[in-house]
Amino acid sequence: MSYDYLTTTVTTLATCWKLTRKDGTVMGFTDYAKSLTIDGVTYEAKTGYAATSIASSNGLSVDNLDVSGALSSDAITEADITAGKYDFASVKIFQVNYMDLTATPNILRVGFLGNISRGDNAFTAEMRGLSQLAQRNIGELYSDTCRATLGDTRCGVDLTAYTHSATVIEVGDSTFTISISANKTAGYFKKGLLTFMSGNNDGVSMEIQTHTKSGTYDVITPFLPLTGAIAVGDTLTVIAGCTGKLSVCLGTFSNYLNLRGEPNIPGTDSIYSYPS
Repeated sequence: MSYDYLTTTVTTLATCWKLTRKDGTVMGFTDYAKSLTIDGVTYEAKTGYAATSIASSNGLSVDNLDVSGALSSDAITEADITAGKYDFASVKIFQVNYMDLTATPNILRVGFLGNISRGDNAFTAEMRGLSQLAQRNIGELYSDTCRATLGDTRCGVDLTAYTHSATVIEVGDSTFTISISANKTAGYFKKGLLTFMSGNNDGVSMEIQTHTKSGTYDVITPFLPLTGAIAVGDTLTVIAGCTGKLSVCLGTFSNYLNLRGEPNIPGTDSIYSYPS
């Protein structure tokens, strides 16, 4: 390995970012004026992003770095951010000698993307260092609600019977009305999951915030606005929601034995109450 290019009087350095999404998509960015190709990956120049200064510390404190950019970039789109395609994507930041790309790269940071926020014209993504993994809680805390996710291996519920096909029949400001073959009571799909199968949001999934009834039809409010416009005739699937409460686990899913919560343990109200 040779890092001689770092010690020369005049350096020819370029910073590169290699981003690997969970779906396997690899993207490259560079602050150099021209695109660079390194080990088969093209690092695009002028891709509408800027990074804060990189600071590292010893110990296990979390080192964070913000990346901001324009949503008009061809590489990063608002639709992909909303769809969660960049959630927990791995990132490697390194310097290269743009006059000799065969020289050993100087790795500055390896980590993954954390919180991603977006505005009208730009996004900001937080990059978290590997020390972030050491901050995670090992084990679980007692809670009155279930800690499993509906349908996962710990929950054990087969979602086939709770997944329904639907068609959009009316679109409101923040809600839309669907027609499904099954007649479910209001709240049945609250905290459930919807996935569009056609239209501008094809393939996009979103949690359901509220579920109400309008006659025999169902009115859905997603947790976040969808990037693409919802249109009458769009098809989707909707999955029943679970609040994690004992009553729902027992009544809706008949899954009491797999409840990952402790609803009968006295809470803080009991701790601070007076003897009776």
